[in-house]
Amino acid sequence: LTNLSEDNSMFASAELTTIHHRMLDKSMPRKISKQRKGLLQNSKASLRRVSKSVHKSFLPENDRFLHKS
Repeated sequence: LTNLSEDNSMFASAELTTIHHRMLDKSMPRKISKQRKGLLQNSKASLRRVSKSVHKSFLPENDRFLHKS
């Protein structure tokens, strides 16, 4: 009887691990896509900063006229 219950518990734990891995596999693409989206947003922001600084360095007088404080 104890061997039978051990087999059942081993089967149950193996099944739970399989289910858990399946759930992780399903949720991973969502996590990866969020990371990619964040990376794209960060790169867009840094591109904006770079283009702004390049613009300022080559045309500093335009920046002063456009952004008076």
